[in-house]
Amino acid sequence: MENESSKQASSQRMAGTGAPPHDWQLLRLAMASGGIVGLLYGAIEVARTIVAMQAMLFDQIIPHLPSVATVLLGYGAAHALALTVWTGILAGVCRWRGRRLTRDGWLRTGLGVFVGLVAWMAALNLMRVCVEVEVRAALTACRAGQALSNAYLVLWAFAVGAGVSWIAVRSFAVVARALGDLLAPFAAPIVRRSLALAAGLAAVLLIGLALWRPAMARWAAWRYRYNVLLITVDTLRPDYLSCYDPAKVKTEHIDALARGGVVFENAVSQSPWTRPSVATILTGRYPSVHQAGFATVSDGKIQLPMYGVRRSVPFLAEMLANRHLTTQAFVTNAHIRAGFGFDRGFDDFSHFDKGVGSRQRQESKQRWGRRVLLNGLVKLVRLHPLLDVKDMATPQPLALAPHTEGIRGLGEHVVARTADWLTGFASSSRGRFFLWLHLLDPHEYSSYHAIPEASNGDSSGDSAQSPRPFTVHVIPDEERDRSVPAEQLERAYRDNILYTDWILGLLFDQMKRLGIYDQTLIILTADHGEEFMEHGALRHAHSLYDEVIRVPLILSLPGVLPAGKRVERQARLVDVVPTVLDVLGVRPPPDLDGKSLLALLTPGAEEGERDAFSEFMLFGSEEQKSLRTSRFKIIYTFESRRIKLFDLQDDPQERENVAKDQVAVAARLLKRLDEWVKETRRAAGEVERPGDTVIVSQEKEIIERLKALGYIAE
Repeated sequence: MENESSKQASSQRMAGTGAPPHDWQLLRLAMASGGIVGLLYGAIEVARTIVAMQAMLFDQIIPHLPSVATVLLGYGAAHALALTVWTGILAGVCRWRGRRLTRDGWLRTGLGVFVGLVAWMAALNLMRVCVEVEVRAALTACRAGQALSNAYLVLWAFAVGAGVSWIAVRSFAVVARALGDLLAPFAAPIVRRSLALAAGLAAVLLIGLALWRPAMARWAAWRYRYNVLLITVDTLRPDYLSCYDPAKVKTEHIDALARGGVVFENAVSQSPWTRPSVATILTGRYPSVHQAGFATVSDGKIQLPMYGVRRSVPFLAEMLANRHLTTQAFVTNAHIRAGFGFDRGFDDFSHFDKGVGSRQRQESKQRWGRRVLLNGLVKLVRLHPLLDVKDMATPQPLALAPHTEGIRGLGEHVVARTADWLTGFASSSRGRFFLWLHLLDPHEYSSYHAIPEASNGDSSGDSAQSPRPFTVHVIPDEERDRSVPAEQLERAYRDNILYTDWILGLLFDQMKRLGIYDQTLIILTADHGEEFMEHGALRHAHSLYDEVIRVPLILSLPGVLPAGKRVERQARLVDVVPTVLDVLGVRPPPDLDGKSLLALLTPGAEEGERDAFSEFMLFGSEEQKSLRTSRFKIIYTFESRRIKLFDLQDDPQERENVAKDQVAVAARLLKRLDEWVKETRRAAGEVERPGDTVIVSQEKEIIERLKALGYIAE
């Protein structure tokens, strides 16, 4: 009985029967009703905006859901406030006249008028009509008849609003009674207490989740003393850096990094092309194990499908993200797209395309989406469509700077975005970071030429005095297709390296201004080198000669690593991951193929030398594997069973095959190479999991980009 009477009382209160309400009860009812009306109006406006702007902004609705929810709440709050104020005015007028505002009176003059006005405005928006514009246009023509003719849509919308108002007033009691019946069970004290407890627990959980990440970031800053910046420069030979060979290019900023850190003079890549080599840098596993780069070649072009990094092989970014470091990547080159698995472990993976990062373009799109949604709310508050209010946001596509139009992944864009991110990170104090930066400019010497201005084209001169001491010349397609002398290509290659040195100098200067340079382990290396007819060919990805697999490797951490130290013992790119973990004090996984380079900094700390294995696995061409020691290098071609042995001490240019003269050496190295092949096959089998193979064959954007770079057959 008590339950039934409680339910009946609740229904009466909602329906408007029983004792006359107090003014505060009407205000509360007005606030709730206004909020509901606002949510409905907001839903109509958001749906209209999504339909109108779908092609430009809302190709994916999910990323905009937080903005949609915020805007709907804004509509609800604005209408709740408006109806509450209107109800307060009506109640004040009634009291001034010595009466009380009844619920029926509020329904007619309060809710009815308000709903009618809102419905009228919604109808005008759907018809894309503005009252002020229509009337002004008619009055400007000085014809009253035309004014009435132009205003017929306004009148039709007014009629729609009046009809909706009448329906709202007539159905309010029924709807309110139904809501009262629906909400009556929640009036019981135990239900209210349970709901309050659940809401409290949810609030505590949300607060805990909000505080968890900052707390873990602060813990990471306390646990790990250093940040990590990994810079991989595509197609960079060490002998084109003046800290390795002063005869070719004066790279003053990279030289300064080398003077403050450790230079490994004999660093070897594990593959002569980007995808398998970078995967080795980021995983500490050989290409045969992580599988990135498995492909078939026909007529010198990569065929589909193409293989990415096995899902069962962890990335350095994943290892560090699990330890609560912030992980960020700004990269170029279609071979290291997210589709190949290179985004794993990164909080944000920004891959640059057409000069701006894909993440940056997505953020810009979402930013414009939010502004367009908020635009409707702002226009509502300013009484549009009754008054003419201009749009505060018109979506526009991102444009490139005039001097870089048509250039994909230009280093300036990548470094500028990186510097902005570092500035934001330094100001927010989010603990420690792992940042990966991949630059493509030396690779693109046949696509664009960064001509140094201050030195009149002399790559050995000083080009860092002017704000932008380079003119980037885009090479037309017809010039790329014709035969160009190797000397001309090599000059563009030198200049693009000088350009890369300049933009890295800008980045290092920004890090010093932010005070994070001395707290950051900086690793600068390359994925591979480049051939300029040393063995009768150009470019890379077709041999395992030193000009392709020898790379620069510089480590800098002021106050921790010895400044100006040069290490002659052989190092490998597979050693990068264990080195980073060693510096941070993290125990490395037991199955890594590399070893920390810190052991090479102390004489006698490591006995023997490190064998450097490299492999070339573009199937359809001749599969090659090599073993490089400090004295000899052997290259074995599987299909033809051809053996090449070079004495690097007497023949550093690898001109003379001494396999027939050094049979014992060739046999010993070939046996060791065979053992390594078996070891990697066994390791590959150990990491293999069902479904862990990443095969790329349908991602059109990646395929088109690789075709543009000349890797894939048309």
